[in-house]
Amino acid sequence: QDIGVLSSLGIKEIKVYKSTGKVSELQSSIDQNPVNGNTGIAHTRWATHGLVNEKNAHPHTNTTSDIVVVHNGIIENYTQLKTELDKKGYKFYSDTDTEVIAQLIDHYKKKDLVTAVKKALKRIEGSYALAVMSIDEPDRIILARHRSPLVIGLANNELFFASDINPFLNYT
Repeated sequence: QDIGVLSSLGIKEIKVYKSTGKVSELQSSIDQNPVNGNTGIAHTRWATHGLVNEKNAHPHTNTTSDIVVVHNGIIENYTQLKTELDKKGYKFYSDTDTEVIAQLIDHYKKKDLVTAVKKALKRIEGSYALAVMSIDEPDRIILARHRSPLVIGLANNELFFASDINPFLNYT
């Protein structure tokens, strides 16, 4: 089973859509509650950490839901980081390693998102291809990779990224 998810920035909010099953089920949910934003990240997840359910579906947010992350890979030291962040008052809602990334970025976010992502990634052990968005910087998506593929495609006034070229090959 896979999980399809979508996150999009609206004007003053992050909207997160999650679904288990096929991507078409997620599309139905979005059709019923349309997105007004023009920037988004999505992920189809195979369950590495946690059961296949909506709470473990990507994207994951920080506690205040103003940072959102999708991630392909495995964070090997996520239990250590989760314990550390839990002691600092961060609340976790999923059983995934990805939520730790969102919370760690939040921990380091003092001013700008790029600096926070760089600091967080210095603490992460494992492999990742990830995309990060923040309500504070609505026109920006931060991409990073380590030991996992990340492909970027350009089209007319559009930018695509994925861990494989197939999802956007027809658009770029």
